Amino acid sequence: MRAPMPSDIPARVAARAAAPVVAPVAPVPGPAHRSGTPTWMGWTVAVAGLLVAGLLVAVGVLVLRPTTVTVAAPAPVSTTTTRTVVPTVTGGPGDLSGYRSSTDTEATSTSLLSEATDANRGQVEALVGSWVPQLSSKRVGTVADGITYDSTDILSHYNQLSDRYGPVLLLDSTDWPVFREGGYWVVVAAQPFATADQANAWCSAQGLSADDCFAKRLAHTGSSADNTEPRG
Repeated sequence: MRAPMPSDIPARVAARAAAPVVAPVAPVPGPAHRSGTPTWMGWTVAVAGLLVAGLLVAVGVLVLRPTTVTVAAPAPVSTTTTRTVVPTVTGGPGDLSGYRSSTDTEATSTSLLSEATDANRGQVEALVGSWVPQLSSKRVGTVADGITYDSTDILSHYNQLSDRYGPVLLLDSTDWPVFREGGYWVVVAAQPFATADQANAWCSAQGLSADDCFAKRLAHTGSSADNTEPRG
C-alpha cells in the first residue's frame, strides 16, 4: 500500500468539512409551578372546596324542603243538644213574663217556672179576694191542642200568653186551695174584677173560648167550686 500522498489529505479534510454539523439537543425543562405551589396542594384545596359546596347544597335542600306534618284525626266527640234560656225581665218588679225560651232544657225550664212563681207571689197576693181571668192550667203530661206538655212547652205557652194578653202572672196551684189539684202551673191575667161575670166578659172580649178562659177567685180558703165560674 502506498502512503497517502500529501495531495490526498486536503481532500479528506474538505470532505469532513463539507459534512453537516449536528448540534447537541438540550433537555426540555418540565412546566414550572406557579408561585412555587406544589401540585398536590392545589388538588387538595379544590377537593375541599367541592366538599364544602356539596355540604351547603345539602343543607339548603333540607331547609327549603317542605315539611310534612302528620296530624292525628280528632277523636269523635259525643254531643248532646241543649237549649239555652235567656231571661229578660220586663214590666214592674216581679214581672217575669218577658222570659224567652226558644231553646231550653227541661231542668232549666222548671227552674224558670219556679222563679217566675216566686217573683209573682207578691202581685198574686194583691189579687186575693178578686175575680181574675184564668188563662191556663197545665202540668207535665197535660195533653191539649195536640201537645203533650213538658216544662219547656209550659214555659213557652206562658210566654205566648204574656205576649198576647199581658201582663199575666204565674202561680203554683199547690199553694192555693181554690184549685182542685196541686202541681199545676196556672196563668192568670193581672186584671182584678169585682164579679165573676166581669172577669168572664173580659175573656169574651179577647175572643177566647170557654175552655181557654174563665173567672177564678183567688183565696186562701174555700173550695174550687166556690171560687170558679165557668163561662156558659
